Amino acid sequence: MAVYLSTTPQTLTNIGDAIRFTETGCRGGCCNIKHRANSSQVTIRNTGGCCSPSTYKVQFHGNVTNVQGQILLGIYLDGELVPEALMAVAPVGTSFVTSLDSVVLVCTDCCCSHISVKTLTAGVTVNTAEIIVTKVG
Repeated sequence: MAVYLSTTPQTLTNIGDAIRFTETGCRGGCCNIKHRANSSQVTIRNTGGCCSPSTYKVQFHGNVTNVQGQILLGIYLDGELVPEALMAVAPVGTSFVTSLDSVVLVCTDCCCSHISVKTLTAGVTVNTAEIIVTKVG
């Protein structure tokens, strides 16, 4: 298991901007989960070979605010949105901090895959964020 955090507010100005995880909460003993400080990507590695993909549980929690309207974030695998990991909220006002959460299982292919969390709404401020990646199979 590995935990990566962002404790400094980040404004995601454009649709498709990714949250940068600036701190490591728990690196874990597994060399199959990699992250570089201040990067938006977490790399997961397949250990089972091409015929037996590895499975990881990805958990995300973030506190966000928006200039106005609905806030959409999503967990991406290799640059593509994982549909069941789309997070949406419509806050009452612009000064409210709102929490978004998602948990999803993802599989790697023959080599490695990359996980990130991106916005589907322009002008979102992410106050704090945490991603937890656990190899489950």
